[in-house]
Amino acid sequence: ATWVLMAVTVVSTYESYGQSWRAALVCTWSAALFTATTFYLVWRHWRRRGGGWKGRTYSRYTRKL
Repeated sequence: ATWVLMAVTVVSTYESYGQSWRAALVCTWSAALFTATTFYLVWRHWRRRGGGWKGRTYSRYTRKL
């Protein structure tokens, strides 16, 4: 429901700048994906899973300076 409200609101803004409504939908989906990814990474950080890349995980930096 929130996504639909956001998409309808942003479509009028895109149309006023001469963009198609499809561009508004793509940008809205991109923002939702970015937000979901950010929350997933925060959740992993809180669980102390560290960052992951290519199947490798990196825990917190623990070396003393």
